Amino acid sequence: MAATRDRLWDVSDAQIDHPAATGKVARTMTMYSPISGFVMSRKAYEQSYVTPQTDLYEIADLSKIWVYAEIFEYEAPYVHVGQAAQMQLSYFPGRTYYGKVSYLYPTLDPETRT
Repeated sequence: MAATRDRLWDVSDAQIDHPAATGKVARTMTMYSPISGFVMSRKAYEQSYVTPQTDLYEIADLSKIWVYAEIFEYEAPYVHVGQAAQMQLSYFPGRTYYGKVSYLYPTLDPETRT
């Protein structure tokens, strides 16, 4: 029955068979996420109380992201939906991110003129 429960948690066959093969019971076990991404929030700590409703981790898929960029009023005629775009971040020098313009807000901020 324990092996059936382990399979519900996506525990691999190798992990299930490990105690029988080594003759030792492990005090810990590595749990793998069924999805890839970045941990945004962690609520799993040693000796914490967990229920089936407890969200242990929040994982974000950052393979596609939205970037909110401001352009100056005089640059607006040169930016169009569908146009290729690239972005560089000052805290990650040498890395360029590529995308495309998918939406242009029809408003202008009167203070910044963007």
